[in-house]
Amino acid sequence: MKKLLSIALLATLPVAANTFHGAYAGINAGMTQRSQKLIQDDAELSLSKASPSFGAQVGYGHTLDNKMYLGAELDFGFAPSKSKKTSKGTLGAATIVGAASSKMGYKAAISARAGYNFGCTIGYVGAFVGMENYKVKASSEITLGNVVRKELISKNVTTFAYGPLLGVAYSVSDTLSVGLEGRYSIEGRKKYKKDAITIKTKGYDAAVRLNYAF
Repeated sequence: MKKLLSIALLATLPVAANTFHGAYAGINAGMTQRSQKLIQDDAELSLSKASPSFGAQVGYGHTLDNKMYLGAELDFGFAPSKSKKTSKGTLGAATIVGAASSKMGYKAAISARAGYNFGCTIGYVGAFVGMENYKVKASSEITLGNVVRKELISKNVTTFAYGPLLGVAYSVSDTLSVGLEGRYSIEGRKKYKKDAITIKTKGYDAAVRLNYAF
């Protein structure tokens, strides 16, 4: 009788599902925020925008005998938004109007993560490195009397990005899991000597994830 009770008790305990052991693929949706600074000589213009983001991921996870979880992942996504800003000022008798806009093209990253498998749930931390692409435009219009001078700079910017990540996932079945993941993105500055302009970018991502294990 004691043996039967022990078996029944074990059956009610959470069991590590195959969801967190093996290859998987999935989709994600959430929010992406980016702050950019466009610096030219002594002038600086800041852009900031939060927008919906969408993407997909493939990866491999492994749960050790001691319930430690290790994994690696490759992801790709889009954040279809455009941030704009206009500024106006004077320099002596001249009137200066400046404008800038930035639109994200894509983001791609490879990441490593480590955590603990609680049975139906895993919690993990990790780090990622990747690339992000933007289309950046900056313009200026200087008016002095009847003389108007216009300048336009347009760049297709691809920058190196890296940072930490934090996430949690819950196993709905042996093959399906849902989760939440957050990242902080630190990007290297991009310099264009010809136009004397420097672009700095940083921001964060938060997404709900749905994964299917093979």
